[in-house]
Amino acid sequence: MMLNCQNLTYFLAVADELNFTKAAEKLFISQQALSSHIAVIEKELDVPLFMRKPSLKLTYAGEVFYRHAQKLLKDYSNLFTELKDIKEGKRGELTIGISHTRGHLLLPKILPIFMEKYPLIEIRVLEDNVEQLEQALIKKTIDFAIIHETASSPDIVYVPLFPEKILLVVSSTLLDRYENCQSIRETLKKEGKISCMEEIPFLLNKKGNISREISNRIFKEENWKPNILLETENIETIGEMCVNGIGAVFYPSFLLDGLLSEKQGGKLEVYELNYPCTHPSISVAQYKDHTPIIPQNDIVNIIKKALGRRSDTVSLPQPQ
Repeated sequence: MMLNCQNLTYFLAVADELNFTKAAEKLFISQQALSSHIAVIEKELDVPLFMRKPSLKLTYAGEVFYRHAQKLLKDYSNLFTELKDIKEGKRGELTIGISHTRGHLLLPKILPIFMEKYPLIEIRVLEDNVEQLEQALIKKTIDFAIIHETASSPDIVYVPLFPEKILLVVSSTLLDRYENCQSIRETLKKEGKISCMEEIPFLLNKKGNISREISNRIFKEENWKPNILLETENIETIGEMCVNGIGAVFYPSFLLDGLLSEKQGGKLEVYELNYPCTHPSISVAQYKDHTPIIPQNDIVNIIKKALGRRSDTVSLPQPQ
């Protein structure tokens, strides 16, 4: 016979009451049946658990067994509680993918709401570029990602959160170095095209970042090779270099306020671009055959609640 929860329960009842009759009544079984169960347990353990005379009390082995039996039953109860919580989506693990750039802005707003609503779910975060995050979705190493929609894989499903514009940002200091600077400004303002900027240096993110993929599409549409002065993973780095007149950048509207508030070394000019690819959506992305512990609708609603109502209306600094 293997010890089971019923045997442990019967033993604890007798140990608590130190009376077979009272314990049997509590368990709704006969005294004879209860005595038989205790005898079987003692035979299985090959040690007496109770001294029967002059009155019923635990042996030293019985006291040791009592402590462990209590713990075993508690662990057993906790096990099934946790399994029930997992089944009902109250307990488990959730891994979120997000870019380094958006992570420090969005996660402090999103994570507290997740943790408040699902206190028993362990939240993990993977920060990487869009290309790597999409691969992580396919490999199911993350449950969902907050990224731009790229449609790079038919197996990834995107639920839009809010629109975002990719803007052209350039310092007045840089533009003023060119004789045709006013013509450049007029073309950018009226047409939203960079056809006039073939000679101007650009600062770009490396491959895998959404802003780099968008810039590649823009250059392809213009049919000319850009003058790329620097490539880096960090969009904030090229933003700060842009502030100092080193080159022009393609910058997400979501991050523009931070760039403008920290500008140094000259006035920045920001232009809306007129290309289909410069209006992507920030989305919740999930692999189509992967079901995270939290339903997709709940994930989307929590993120929208955390971010509030967003407007993609950007107040653009006007060139002098």
